Amino acid sequence: MDTHLTALRGKSVLIVDDSPDMTALLDDILTASGARVVVAQDGRSAMRLIMDRHFDLVILDIIMPQPDGLAVLRFMQDQCPCLVRQTILLTGAVHHSAVRCLEGLDVCLLLKPFDLRHLRGAACQRALSPTRPAA
Repeated sequence: MDTHLTALRGKSVLIVDDSPDMTALLDDILTASGARVVVAQDGRSAMRLIMDRHFDLVILDIIMPQPDGLAVLRFMQDQCPCLVRQTILLTGAVHHSAVRCLEGLDVCLLLKPFDLRHLRGAACQRALSPTRPAA
């Protein structure tokens, strides 16, 4: 069996994208890999979910209606900084302001349309990184 499929089994994943087609595609791929998927279609809902639940991985669209993905990422930096390295950012276009915001952060950025193998590989890698500092 594909190691990407087994590595995501049982992992909790938050998908944040305002496109129902994109969330459905990602949900199907990750659920088939054994992940437990939660979908948010806006940044506000995502921030509530992040505060209420534990996630092993966040897949976050940058360009959404307010609050956008960068605002959600800043929220994560303030509220749960360990989750930032568990994040895959998606975007259809790279903006210079976005690149400046990402400098120095350990995040993965995938450009739409992305290769599904790259998504699976990045998801596996990010989901398996430790989210909490050692006690």
